[in-house]
Amino acid sequence: MSDTAYHTVPGQRVLEHAYGERLTVLHNPFDLSLMAKIGHEETVQPEIGDLVRLAYERLCAEAMASYFPNRVSRIDTRMRAIVPEGVYEGTNFDPSAPVVSVAIARAGIVPSEVCFRLATRFLDRGRVRQDH
Repeated sequence: MSDTAYHTVPGQRVLEHAYGERLTVLHNPFDLSLMAKIGHEETVQPEIGDLVRLAYERLCAEAMASYFPNRVSRIDTRMRAIVPEGVYEGTNFDPSAPVVSVAIARAGIVPSEVCFRLATRFLDRGRVRQDH
């Protein structure tokens, strides 16, 4: 039996629901395919672990994009060495945002580690920490 709630509508990236603004259900072919692959009977370790990490990375990236502070920045690109116009100007995360990722034994070590690593790629590493 097909669950029609998860049929995709072109351009729709979140599932509409009545649970309030604090809940977001990602709704796109990539994430739905990822969940289907994780749950497939022929998917086994170590692939399951890799796919679960990818799922947490996507969830963390979505949370960062939706809730982290941002600012407009001017950043020289590698092309700047060749042409003066080689500058990106646009919205980026505010690198001074403080982040604490909490690792909870059994339930949250993997997602915490994934989010910690993702945050350190874009934010000031001195303001990102992981607590155990």
